[in-house]
Amino acid sequence: MVTVKPEPTLTAPPDNPEPSADWTLTGEFRLNLSALGVDHFAPDFGERLCQLSTDNPPWQFEYSAQGELIIVPPPGSESSREEAVATGELYVWRRGNGGMSYGPTVGFRLSNGAQRIPDAAWITQERYDNLTAIERRGTIHGAPDFVVEIRSRTDRLPPFLAKMQEWIDGGATLRLGDRLATTSSLCVPGRSGRARNPGEPRDPFRREFAAGFHL
Repeated sequence: MVTVKPEPTLTAPPDNPEPSADWTLTGEFRLNLSALGVDHFAPDFGERLCQLSTDNPPWQFEYSAQGELIIVPPPGSESSREEAVATGELYVWRRGNGGMSYGPTVGFRLSNGAQRIPDAAWITQERYDNLTAIERRGTIHGAPDFVVEIRSRTDRLPPFLAKMQEWIDGGATLRLGDRLATTSSLCVPGRSGRARNPGEPRDPFRREFAAGFHL
């Protein structure tokens, strides 16, 4: 008697497979650089960190005041759109008012030793004119004069608020948007920020920084 073994049934993959809804890493990841033997005090460290971000899209790489490399995952489509809007609006504003604007690709070295990347930022014309050749290629020393930050689904609240405080301590005026709570606030050094719900009149403190800039 001969037994015929049935052939296995092959199932073709679907034409349009459902993409994964979330990245494996949904929050920032930190590595102790000193423990890895990396000298973060080297003169070209900021430039090399910017290059690391450039070579590894769509991830961002920041550096904390505690000596940690901060790996920031992609923010998601909605937050990316809002970041693009902020960068575009700031670019249009600065063309008529001077200074230089930046998107989420430029790092700023703060006085506490941290190196952070804003979602959108602006510096005065005087600061821009006095940037060194190294700063024009990579990291700019000091906090921006104005920063826009959009909280995305990958931003855990405690480290996100700590980063916002670093901007303010560095002297930056901060426009914060929290799409998870549908609020925004303006934080001016020396004053407390106040949350604003959509549709509520814009904060008058903004006019002290940049008349005519709206987001």
